[in-house]
Amino acid sequence: MFVYYYMTPDPLTIHSELPVARASALLHDRPFRHLPVVDGAGVLQGMVTDRDLRSACPSTMLKEEERQEIFDRMGSLPVSSIMSREFVSLEVTSTLDDALLRFKSCSIGALPGTCGSIPSGFPRSSELSKMPDVPCWFRTGTNRSSDHA
Repeated sequence: MFVYYYMTPDPLTIHSELPVARASALLHDRPFRHLPVVDGAGVLQGMVTDRDLRSACPSTMLKEEERQEIFDRMGSLPVSSIMSREFVSLEVTSTLDDALLRFKSCSIGALPGTCGSIPSGFPRSSELSKMPDVPCWFRTGTNRSSDHA
């Protein structure tokens, strides 16, 4: 069975020049934790996760003035400066087994499905693990404990 049937179609993508603050607002307002980052041609360049965005935020240990200064800079800082450039993707014509093996071997929680290098879907390990046909080796001990794609 092809992974295409288990994807969230037409994933929300962001441009690599989008400000970090805007990407953070997008993730905050949506029920997912990963955003594919594309260039002007729609080609996948990287991924931004909620963890990347949290790491870019100022520490609560800083003085309020220092925190505000950093937040102000985040308003113009592009996501390309914090995105993960090393990412794992999967062609939409791959099989479900290919996706499960990739999730398991790479310890990831989200996997952009691509057609060529254009994001076209998003299978998530948390959704796949609930399926009745998924092998037990995938359900037990899948990926990181923080997997909430």
